[in-house]
This record gives sequence, structure tokens and C-alpha cells, in this order.
Amino acid sequence: MTVRKYTESNRFVFGPVPSRRLGRSLGIDLVPYKTCTLNCIYCECGPTTNLTVERKEYVPAEAVEADILDRLPDLTGRMDFITFSGSGEPTLSVSIPRITTLIRSLTETPLVLLTNGTLLYRDEVIRDIADIDVLIPSLDTVDPDIFAIMNRPHPDLNLDHLLEGLRRLRSVFTNKIWLEVFLCKGINDQPEHLAALGDEIRRINPDAVQLNTLYRPGAEPLLKPLTDPELQNAQEVMGITVQPPFISSRKPAEIPEPSQIRRMILNTIRRRPCTAMDLSSGLALPRHEVQTALDTLTRQDLVFVNRKSGKDFFIARSRSEPSDESI
Repeated sequence: MTVRKYTESNRFVFGPVPSRRLGRSLGIDLVPYKTCTLNCIYCECGPTTNLTVERKEYVPAEAVEADILDRLPDLTGRMDFITFSGSGEPTLSVSIPRITTLIRSLTETPLVLLTNGTLLYRDEVIRDIADIDVLIPSLDTVDPDIFAIMNRPHPDLNLDHLLEGLRRLRSVFTNKIWLEVFLCKGINDQPEHLAALGDEIRRINPDAVQLNTLYRPGAEPLLKPLTDPELQNAQEVMGITVQPPFISSRKPAEIPEPSQIRRMILNTIRRRPCTAMDLSSGLALPRHEVQTALDTLTRQDLVFVNRKSGKDFFIARSRSEPSDESI
């Protein structure tokens, strides 16, 4: 297979990033920034700017392939998963099967797809993701009013679409299903709602459930996370067992040049806010190297800090790929 070298390296491949759910995960981004079927109030990427349900090739598949061929050889044995995620809803992309085929030819690292689940009712989407090892769809509510407030869907979507797709997953998707539930204080954490949500989860019958709350800055700044005791109580009310955090045992990589470290950091925080510790863990770099790079990027006004729950989260000022000269 011959793939033309893309001129802007690592534009669609980012990380590995640290994840409580997936250890060290290499991200594959198949849609432009904030292209999504939902405009969730808690999204760490910020408000959706392109609310759509149209499936197409949003970014050049050839360019994504070039990035993958450029990055994967250096990361063998240093990542736990390769994850379709990033700036929006990956199932909007029709390139998933093509990119999956290339990755399969290069590595045995498990493939994960993070999705809000809204398009899983479509047969062509199920066909496109059939070769994914782990599917992680979301379900935050079984109440249409809460769905409208919390997830703010495209006008052509509703909660019935989401539930229809999730309920039939067990019979049409043969690999692992890990269901994510995201809770926001005062919005979807009422006991009666949690009990109904637990009933729906048992109907969906996933292989595992991941319970999440607001650990990073969300699209709406006034949102509050649940405390650990509140999350434990929510788990008990729902009557579910939650998957524990994933602990990575992957070996660290060799330390890159300072300019490459800065580019790696920017490439990561353009898609999700991270603390210095997050970056050190996810990129397998010494904390002092990460801090030095962040200090430089801050002086250059390429990143800014958002303090949330007592932690400093670094965010890129621009969503576009920086030039070599700027870093």
C-alpha cells in the first residue's frame, strides 16, 4: 500500500493521552473540531460549532493514514489502546472501516471507539464499526427533558434514537461494549432518575459500565461534579457494578527534542484540557520536561490555564496546527 506523505505531520493522530478508562491511549481524530450530533453541556472540548447528523469523509483519509504510518512505529509497546475519539463524534466519519483496516495491518493494539451513541440505530454505522474491539457508547439519561438540557441534540435526533441503538447493540455488535454514564450534580443525579437509568442499563446489558463526572472544564462553566461518595451512592442506587480505573503498565518512550515535546503537548491539549501530570503520564515524559515545555508555550501565548477543582488544566489557544516556527 502506498500512502502519500502528508505535509503537516501528526495532525489527526494525537497522544498517547492519559485516561482513567483506557490507560495510555493513542487518539485518532476523524472529524474537525466540535463536529458532533450533540452539544453536551459537559463536553471537555467546548461547545459544538457544527451540529450535524450528516455522515461523510470529514478529513482526508489519506492524510490520516499518513499520520498513522508516521506515528505507530515509534509507539509499539507504549500504548494500551488506539482510540477513535478527539474533537467530535467519530461515527459521523465514513472513513472508520478504511482506517481500521490500516491499523490492523500495523499493530495488535486493541481498537476502541468512543461515541455518544446517537447514530447506532443506523445499520451502516453498525457495519462500519464491526471490527472495533471495544465500543464505548454513552447514556446519561432516560428522561427526554434531561436529554434536551444535558445533551442538546441535533433537531433530527431524540432520545428514542439513542435508546433504540443501544438496546439492539447486544445482538448486532459481537465485541466488547463498555457503557459510559456521565453524571452532573443537580441535573441527572436524582435518586428516581438513577434508578430508572439502572433499569435501562440492565436492559442494554453491556460488558462493563464506566461512571464518570466532571474532572475537566466543561462547555458550561457553572457545572459541578459529583464527589466520590456521591458517585458511590449513585452506583448503589442504579444497582450496577462500575469498571475500575485502568492502570497502564506500558514502558516510557525515549525523551524527544524540546520542540517535539511542545508539539506533542499542543497536539494533545488542542483536543482535551490536561494537567501537567496528565501530560507526563499520557505522553510518558518526565514531569520536569513537560513543565518546561508548558512554561515555554505559556510565554509564547500558545496555551492558557483554566483552574478547575483545585487543578490547573492547560488548553491550547488555537485549534489549528501550529507552524514549526511558532514553537
